[in-house]
Amino acid sequence: MSFFGTHDPLAVSIGVRLRRTLPLIEKLAQVKNSEMFRKRMMELVDTGYTAWPAASPTLLKETMKIVRRELKKAADGDDVREVCIQAEEWSRLDETLYRLELEQKEDCRPGKWKETIRKQFVNDLLDTVETAGGSLGLDSRNGGGSLVEAVSLLQPCLPDLFRHGLGASTLKNIKAARAKNCKK
Repeated sequence: MSFFGTHDPLAVSIGVRLRRTLPLIEKLAQVKNSEMFRKRMMELVDTGYTAWPAASPTLLKETMKIVRRELKKAADGDDVREVCIQAEEWSRLDETLYRLELEQKEDCRPGKWKETIRKQFVNDLLDTVETAGGSLGLDSRNGGGSLVEAVSLLQPCLPDLFRHGLGASTLKNIKAARAKNCKK
């Protein structure tokens, strides 16, 4: 279920704010495919509210049990639309859990999942911008750049999980790790 598909006043205000913010980020990143960029950014922020905040491994496993039960119920009732919705949610949760479990194997610090989710958000943001024909950069000398500006523009549209821990040095580390992984 999409966060923006609800009648929650919070979702409406965030959706309005995001729609005002996206043209600024498009210009900043020099995006060429505006329509695709906006659609993917809405999905990215939606995921920020629906999947990531509850992404502690324990909560994810519990949520997956509920989604599995709902998927089975929809399949038994021959509700094709509901099966598609639940299957999509199952897939998203499964992918998030897989990423978190990989991170936990690499580093077993408690609370590591929050850092992992923030990294995933930045990587997804960079992927979205690049797919739409733009780019976001960093200026390592002064700690600024278009990536820092884009993240600061998006922060009011994101859950509390993303409001802290996304400074210039963190973004620099995430982007460097991403570049290193792309070369492999």
